[in-house]
Amino acid sequence: MVDIEELAKNLDGLGHAGRVAKMGTWDKKQMAAIFDACAGRSITLEHLVPPGIGANVEVIHDLRNTLPLFTDAMKLFARPEGGSQELGGFNRQFGIARVSEPGYFTVRQGENELVIDYTKIPSSKPSSWPALEANDRGLLNGIVWGGMVDHLRRVSQHVSIGRATKKGKPIGQYFALVRRDPS
Repeated sequence: MVDIEELAKNLDGLGHAGRVAKMGTWDKKQMAAIFDACAGRSITLEHLVPPGIGANVEVIHDLRNTLPLFTDAMKLFARPEGGSQELGGFNRQFGIARVSEPGYFTVRQGENELVIDYTKIPSSKPSSWPALEANDRGLLNGIVWGGMVDHLRRVSQHVSIGRATKKGKPIGQYFALVRRDPS
């Protein structure tokens, strides 16, 4: 059983590097337990892109997932132009996995969780991001991102945890994010 309040307090007491290091120790079983323990904890879009960050300004979240390979990556988020009630984002991967980039998505508010939807691409993006492309193009992108929706819950002030689903069903993959504070 995970004492989520104690874990959150511990994570909040660490700096960014400490939070990333701690997240790197979590295995699939631990991530699943943390995800379950975070049910009902409130999270809003501001957890991903804090208030005061303008449109099309990226906020980086370091990522660790439970895939067998390419476990370290980043999710980049931005508030689109026009006051949308959604955020946009994409996955920045390392190594050979870059062939499946960009993996664009939108993020909307759910009930006590955020919904990261790879079936819908953002309406705008920072100029430094790759060209907007749907995730159903190409064989690899369709396999990786096709029909994927992630459910994201708050762990602490900077840390969140997610579970991937495809076509509405959990696929047994989890990921944790640590937000870098914009300077």
